[in-house]
Amino acid sequence: LNHPATPDTYTLPHHDALPTYVGNPTKPGYSFDKWEPTLPATMPAENTTHKATWNAGTTSFSVVFWYENADDTNYSYAGAYKVSNANVGAEVKSADYRNEAFDKRDDTHFTYNSDRAETVTVAGDGSTVLNVYFTRNTYTLTFRELNCDKWFMHTHNDSCYKTVKTITAKWNEKI
Repeated sequence: LNHPATPDTYTLPHHDALPTYVGNPTKPGYSFDKWEPTLPATMPAENTTHKATWNAGTTSFSVVFWYENADDTNYSYAGAYKVSNANVGAEVKSADYRNEAFDKRDDTHFTYNSDRAETVTVAGDGSTVLNVYFTRNTYTLTFRELNCDKWFMHTHNDSCYKTVKTITAKWNEKI
C-alpha cells in the first residue's frame, strides 16, 4: 500500500474475486479518510486504481538554535525547543521562532540571522527540524591619544584626540 513510487495508491489487477482488504492504510501524521473512487463490491472487468485520501493530523517538531562561533564563521549548538501540536504539512519559518526562549539564551551578544532563515514543511512522523541561526554581535574598540596644544581655559572635545588604532571584532573573539 505504501509503495515508494506511489505512496497513496494501490493498484488491483483483474481477478475473479475482489481481494479482501483488512483494516485501513496508515500514514504517519494522517488519518485515513476514504478510497477514491469508492471500492467496488465485486472485482471489475478491468484494472482500476483507487487512491487513499487522508486527513492531516498534528505532530511535533524540533527547533534547534545555533550561535555563531567567536573565532570562525561556523555555528555551534545553543539550545532546542520542541513544538507540539503542529499541523502536518504546514510550512514553518525560523523567523517565527527567533524570540523563543531556551536555556542559555543571550540576546545581548547575539542577533537573529535573517540571511540564514529557513522554511520547512512539517512531516507527519515528527522528524522535522527547523534551524534558527544567530550571529555574534561585533564591537569596536577605538584607541585615541590626546593631540591638543590648548590647555588653558579649554575643555577637550573629540577634535583634541587622534585615533591611533581601531579594532572591530565579534564578542568574545580573540583579538
